[in-house]
Amino acid sequence: MGVESGKMLQLWEQGDKEVLKLWKIMNKWALDGFKETYSRFVIKHDVEFFESEIYKNGRDIIEKGLKEKIFIKKSR
Repeated sequence: MGVESGKMLQLWEQGDKEVLKLWKIMNKWALDGFKETYSRFVIKHDVEFFESEIYKNGRDIIEKGLKEKIFIKKSR
């Protein structure tokens, strides 16, 4: 694809079909690896939370904290 990771993240957030397809494939590889490792160590989880399911709420919380001056944004 030749797209920088930041641009890919923006495309993912916009629901770009090709990026979402690639993300699902890569996500499956990672999750399968986690499950294999957990199985080897007999680790079980009652609940799993995925960043992709909760990131928007986190972003809203951060934006609100910045607006209310609870957080400070550092310049790079």
